[in-house]
Amino acid sequence: MSRKTISNVVIAGGTGRLGPPTIKHLLKNDFKVSVLTRNPSSAELPSDVDVIGADYTSTETLTPSLTGRGFDAIVIILNRLAYDASVVTMQAAVKAGIYRAIPSFFGVSLDNPEIANMPFMKTKLPVLNDVLAKAEKAEITYTGINTGMFLDWVLDEDIFVGLSGKAPTRVADGGDIPMSATALD
Repeated sequence: MSRKTISNVVIAGGTGRLGPPTIKHLLKNDFKVSVLTRNPSSAELPSDVDVIGADYTSTETLTPSLTGRGFDAIVIILNRLAYDASVVTMQAAVKAGIYRAIPSFFGVSLDNPEIANMPFMKTKLPVLNDVLAKAEKAEITYTGINTGMFLDWVLDEDIFVGLSGKAPTRVADGGDIPMSATALD
């Protein structure tokens, strides 16, 4: 695939927790933004975002939502437990001729087998393997973004730091190991 300028972006999962900051920053940087959603009538999105109904059941049901709209890239930020829908989305993007994918590889890198085998990380492996296979066959290009943990979630959900008092604070390896995190916005 030859290099292209990306200007028209569609987001799968844009009405979830990662959607608002993703949309905000794409619009701020002059991208045309569309969002795929199962429930277009209830989507609360900025007026300059095109809302497209999506059926993630199969490649055949999703591909028409992506075809003929001139999308250069797709950002897949579906829930990490929705790996079947993420794989369907990647397959539909390829069928629709979308050039670039930014799949939800957010968080920590899956290059480390110890991390990749953690139960909550294993859900990302089918999507990663599918993207790598498609890139190997030059069906799509992709960008993986490893943000570290989202600090907002770490604090809101008492993941490491029990600020709410509902969960204990966890100290890893004596507490002197650096950790990277990124804010959602």
